[in-house]
Amino acid sequence: MQKTKKIDEEILNFLRENPGEEFSLEKITGPGAEKTVKLLKKRMDRLVARRRVKQRHTEEGSLYSYNKEYNKKKEQKDNLTILLVSIVAMLLIGEIAIRVYYKIGDRIVGMDEEEVCTRDQYKLLRQEDNPNRFHPIHLRNYEYWNYSGVRPIANWPGDRVYELEDGRKLVLYDYRTNSQHMRNLEDFDREDDPNIVRIASLGDSFTWGADVPLKFSHVSMLESLIPNSESLNFGIEGTGIDNMYLRWKYDVLDYKPDVVLYTIYIQDIYRIRPCINKPRFRIVDNKLEITNLPPPAPEEIYRTYRPPRFESFLIKHLVYNTRYFGGVNSKMYDEGLKVLSLILDEIKARSEQDNTYLMVPIIRRGNDVESSEKELQVLEELKTMLDEKGIPYVDSDLIFEKEGYELTGNDEFNTFDHFRPEGYAAFAQGIKNKLEEDGVIEKQKDFYFQWDRERDILLMQNKENPADIQTVIPYDIIG
Repeated sequence: MQKTKKIDEEILNFLRENPGEEFSLEKITGPGAEKTVKLLKKRMDRLVARRRVKQRHTEEGSLYSYNKEYNKKKEQKDNLTILLVSIVAMLLIGEIAIRVYYKIGDRIVGMDEEEVCTRDQYKLLRQEDNPNRFHPIHLRNYEYWNYSGVRPIANWPGDRVYELEDGRKLVLYDYRTNSQHMRNLEDFDREDDPNIVRIASLGDSFTWGADVPLKFSHVSMLESLIPNSESLNFGIEGTGIDNMYLRWKYDVLDYKPDVVLYTIYIQDIYRIRPCINKPRFRIVDNKLEITNLPPPAPEEIYRTYRPPRFESFLIKHLVYNTRYFGGVNSKMYDEGLKVLSLILDEIKARSEQDNTYLMVPIIRRGNDVESSEKELQVLEELKTMLDEKGIPYVDSDLIFEKEGYELTGNDEFNTFDHFRPEGYAAFAQGIKNKLEEDGVIEKQKDFYFQWDRERDILLMQNKENPADIQTVIPYDIIG
């Protein structure tokens, strides 16, 4: 680079000292002339391109002379113009390529997770052929709630009714809810009965009891395992630790529970991600700050939100990937753990004030799923957090290992993404055993569980007295 620059300066100095004269490279002779001419020709072409040297073509060849009209500032301006045009062209090509990438993959662009989630919600709300588009989480048995944006509809008639050959009807209690927006058959007094252990369960679809009838959920199974108990199901499908906290604060406390089960499926922690349709959780000065409360209802979002008319996919793509370098789920898990720490501090303080027993049942994974490396890391961080705060917990995998339940959900007749009926029952028994261990309830019977697929009933065999077999029947026969 330095050598060619020096050659260029020597050529220019020579031409400058001979103004008005023209020189031909063809007149160079002698040893090594061919090589010298080739080198000088290459340098001359470059100087001509930069307008430092004039070139005139003749029949005998090219003639070169110094260009007195050369303007260095003009060259710099031209070079800058070329550079800017090149940058703009590259940005345009990049913009087109990124837009094609998002279009082909049906992806949603955004500067952060909040914008991505918000645009995704708006996209779903525009699907006019979807009858559930204005239902929160787009399930017809959920409604808008001004505290968290979502809760189950009260008195939802989610039973399945079958006609039997003898004219009677079999009523399978499935997605039914009571008048208090819980997945329970009966309503509950808001005043606590001192003779009954009242258990309030918060959580996501695992707490709701997805894939199984109402009476096979682990929340309902607690009533079968613990005499003189009431088990209130405050589960909401697809929810996270943020919505669980809001339901505890604005709903559960009204029922004065003796036990609060804040059931955490590991992925609930990263569901803290902000979105237009729910309250926004942030940490400010080591305190929990909740904004966007109440969140807008789906109809309001549809009516008022509009994506920007002009935007750069390329810039948003670069900002998003810089912000979430290392993986968006990893960042959301880290943020979720920080928020969860403050949530648990508040729930623990209130539980101690109300003389309520707080437990965190942990669900690692559902059937046929292996935990990722990050999920295992979060699991250990969660357990460490609970140990430091003195909050008791149970681990689903350890319970299943003890009870002999295998996390497989598929057979030729059924698919269970969460747990099979005997899995939910085993999980409930693990929770019961922890309550016994901590002196919350007296020691009760332990059972082996077997699901009778043909009759769709759950058999419970007393571990100490095998002749003692009880059944859980998820339906009634009427007529």
